[in-house]
Amino acid sequence: LQQDCTELTSVSLKPQVFSGSEAQAMGFALEAVAADDVVPTATKLATSIAMQSPVAVGTCIKSLRMQMDAGIEQSLAREADAQAHSYASADLVEGITAIRERRR
Repeated sequence: LQQDCTELTSVSLKPQVFSGSEAQAMGFALEAVAADDVVPTATKLATSIAMQSPVAVGTCIKSLRMQMDAGIEQSLAREADAQAHSYASADLVEGITAIRERRR
């Protein structure tokens, strides 16, 4: 983790241009695609994320950001709290209804 933070700090402070493959190898990109495929791939990913529960997406993002600072105990406690929050939302009922009705 320390090495990842050092690399991130170094990359953040030194303006550089990376290829898609380099960005993927460093963990800054999910995948590398040809230049002509960047916008369609990004649009497909954004659409997929937008179709998910806003509560679940927000909680996932928050958990990912927090995991770098937390140990396993804190991470597990955060996950339990996130699940309780998610289960208490209207999104859970909508998600179950959508599955039952075979909606996307």
